[in-house]
Amino acid sequence: MKKKNGFVFMETIVVVSILSLTLILLYSSYAHILGTSKERKTFDTTEGIYRTYYVKKALESFNPTSSTALKDFFNTSYCKNLTSNGVTFGKSCDIGSTTTSQLQQIRDVFEVDKVYLISPYQILSGTNSTDMLMQLDATTIDYVRRLGKGVGVNNGVTQYILIVKYVYKYNNTGDTYEVFHASMEV
Repeated sequence: MKKKNGFVFMETIVVVSILSLTLILLYSSYAHILGTSKERKTFDTTEGIYRTYYVKKALESFNPTSSTALKDFFNTSYCKNLTSNGVTFGKSCDIGSTTTSQLQQIRDVFEVDKVYLISPYQILSGTNSTDMLMQLDATTIDYVRRLGKGVGVNNGVTQYILIVKYVYKYNNTGDTYEVFHASMEV
């Protein structure tokens, strides 16, 4: 009488292979769902856009009589130019470490860390886009890439957007925090 042990062994290998492939596919789908939900939670939430509107108004209050008050704010000593190969592609203001009382108030009330006045189109479609992106922090790089090349251009004219980086601290020591981004055209 013949033994049929070889058939059981092969059957087990096929079943384990199919289960492994199914688990890999499920894991990749699960990772994609988690990434998408994180993006929805940290980029351009309704609360973030609402807060960004009021941050914009607060920054414009530095020069309330000017029609270009926001751009005037970004030209103050609080902000620095973002340049690559001698070309300025935006402005950055680190509100999280400022000592000015009005900016401290904006930081404390709205939990703002940094504000940017940049054009994602100019950054992502430029010849030295990697150099431009390296001047931003990691979470802002992700946000600018998420916005894509379609933001910041209108009828061939480069337009700038205000990007606000919020930092929400979970405890008083600041050990645990979460970063949010929101933007609006200016």
